[in-house]
Amino acid sequence: MSMLTKLMIKPNNLLIPRALQALDLLTTKDSELDELWQDLGEYTEWAANIEQLKELLQSKL
Repeated sequence: MSMLTKLMIKPNNLLIPRALQALDLLTTKDSELDELWQDLGEYTEWAANIEQLKELLQSKL
């Protein structure tokens, strides 16, 4: 079962805000992961995937 398929199931509402905070931290300019994706030249696609995941999580609140 894929991660997105699992998210179609109603997750624990207490975990969603924490997951959203974690995703926000991953995409800050100070994040090493953010910098890595920029260096790889695939930042736009990665950032779009993160935004899709955030939208999906927000829809579960």
